[in-house]
Amino acid sequence: MKIYFVFVISVFINLNIFSDDFDKSFNKIEKSNLNIPFPKKSIEKYSDNNVRVFFENLSNLFGVISQPDEMRFTKSFKSSKVLYNINLSPTKDKYLYTNITFKTTKGSVVYVSITRASNCPGGGEKCKDSEKFLLTMTSNASTQFIKIKDIINLSIFMSGHKKVIIDGDEYIAKIYASVNDINKSKIEIKGPQGIVINKTLGEIMDVFAGFGVGIRILKEYKVVYGRKVECLSQCFFSNDNMVFMVESPIKKDSAYYTIDEKSWNGKNFYFKDIGKNYLFNINNGIFTAIKSESGI
Repeated sequence: MKIYFVFVISVFINLNIFSDDFDKSFNKIEKSNLNIPFPKKSIEKYSDNNVRVFFENLSNLFGVISQPDEMRFTKSFKSSKVLYNINLSPTKDKYLYTNITFKTTKGSVVYVSITRASNCPGGGEKCKDSEKFLLTMTSNASTQFIKIKDIINLSIFMSGHKKVIIDGDEYIAKIYASVNDINKSKIEIKGPQGIVINKTLGEIMDVFAGFGVGIRILKEYKVVYGRKVECLSQCFFSNDNMVFMVESPIKKDSAYYTIDEKSWNGKNFYFKDIGKNYLFNINNGIFTAIKSESGI
């Protein structure tokens, strides 16, 4: 019994000594420059509201869309002035071939750009524009389309990516969303050779607008011309063409205009926020803008 009591006292004393030594050692470590791997708290906390705000901003990526209205009856054009009469055909699809590029392991050049589907991907007549924007990867005259909405990464709420095969190589595309400024969202494309594209959405948007023909109708615009993109189970080029008229520089709160050439070919139309005294026409690739001096 005495032996047991002595053993317990001895263990208790040794534990206290160990505790004192441990505290002293830990204090020394705390005061040193060692990096102790404590778990870090996330600086940015996202919520469902952040996701909603981000996709609202994505819907306004080119600005706020404005549809054309047909001008059925016009007065004489004698008092009107032709502002622009531009053959857009030489610029067709040029926006696909940006200076944002990378090479496959076999040496093929891949051009990265952005466009917009003319319909709601997957069907339906009503959808937000955030569902229509597409990342394009063009190589050897072939274009692959990736729905931007599918590759968004936004904290724990969204973790998207898309795999594509180009020239036999596998590439993975992701977008790391910025809630505060959509243009600062990072586009990352990774392949066998590592990260080949690391650009912001704003950088790609600037390049997109740079391929348009510059005009001035109250404001500066770029007119971009190309084949219409349709999306069913997959996205593809149709035989019809589209005209995008975007403000330059592109802003999230500015207006942009889409014109389906097949639907509007040869018709005179206007845009309400530009005004009825500015008349537009698209006819087999020829884009015309007219100003009425006396009003229409």
